[in-house]
Amino acid sequence: MIATTLMAALPELGHLKDKRLSALVGVAPLNRESGRYCGKRRIWGGRAAVRAVLYMGALVAVRYNPVLKVFYERLLARP
Repeated sequence: MIATTLMAALPELGHLKDKRLSALVGVAPLNRESGRYCGKRRIWGGRAAVRAVLYMGALVAVRYNPVLKVFYERLLARP
């Protein structure tokens, strides 16, 4: 399902660099800054269908893959 969605909804997959692709999908934190104003970085925009499929795949991987589960728990424990 993930591969099918990526191929169908993201035809630019082999042609863009990593940062541009993550911004296109909507998983890259983007700044909202102007002059002296310094806002928080938020993830917005992008292709919602691709982002939703990647999110569900990550949830399943963290739940059932022991290596990724340990990595995820280590990331959560970081200050």
